[in-house]
Amino acid sequence: MPEDIRKTHILTTISNYFGLDYDSIASLSDHRSLNNFLDNANCPLLASIRGHKHSVHLSNEVIYLIL
Repeated sequence: MPEDIRKTHILTTISNYFGLDYDSIASLSDHRSLNNFLDNANCPLLASIRGHKHSVHLSNEVIYLIL
């Protein structure tokens, strides 16, 4: 199956923003939130949050963190 350039663009943008290597987050291309954002017209939001070490969490909801 050909690569989805929309997913590649979004994940590349996320990896550049957080200063990560694209390969470290490439596994997120099958993430439910990313698929929902791209394929569901009723889903207007994709949030990405950098976790510990080189992890990124995706969500379709606004998440508030209290530090």
